Amino acid sequence: RIRKLIRRAWRRKSIVSSAGHTHCTKKRSNRCKGVNDVSGKTTQKKSWFKGLNKEFKKIVWPGKVELAKQTVAVVSVSVVLGVIIALIDFMIQHGVDILVNLG
Repeated sequence: RIRKLIRRAWRRKSIVSSAGHTHCTKKRSNRCKGVNDVSGKTTQKKSWFKGLNKEFKKIVWPGKVELAKQTVAVVSVSVVLGVIIALIDFMIQHGVDILVNLG
């Protein structure tokens, strides 16, 4: 389903803009003429920032309570995993020491 949408969008557009560079995908497209003008680049930058601003407005920031809960969860999981890794390291270290002292 997603592939179909991408193919449709790709077929409809003859101009592709990526990383600030615009180039034509079809050789005979009339829309490709004059794309690299200076005024076109400033228009692209303005529209890019407008789109960026719209996307930032869509972000739903967590409240204080939700943020505190998620922070506690991350810190507690990090501490638990740290303890588990330390125990495994301690056991492996003593196992190797025992094997070395046997010989």
